[in-house]
Amino acid sequence: MWASNTVKIYDGPEISGPNQICDNGEGQFSSSVSGGTWSVSGATGATISTNGVLTFSGIITPPNTSVSLTVEYDYGATTSISRSVTVYKSAILSVTSQTKSEICLGDAVTLEADANPS
Repeated sequence: MWASNTVKIYDGPEISGPNQICDNGEGQFSSSVSGGTWSVSGATGATISTNGVLTFSGIITPPNTSVSLTVEYDYGATTSISRSVTVYKSAILSVTSQTKSEICLGDAVTLEADANPS
């Protein structure tokens, strides 16, 4: 007696989206397979919505960190894929003029900038 069975092999799912995000920004991520459950780990204050939008609230710790995005699928057994995203701390930019407190159209002025992490 002879029996046969067909086995179909699918490509593994992939996560696409930005590689870097500032902690005051957001990033849209998608998976090559529909469905699944998103999760994020690696930084306090990072969350990801059910449709793959990564956002941040408050101060991200540690600064300039990587977060791991995971999508889990249930095909009878759980399959998950992960992707690393670097999160950079935002800076506050302060611009001042040492020579003028008011600037009019046509005036020339030298500005100084100082960027400090928020």
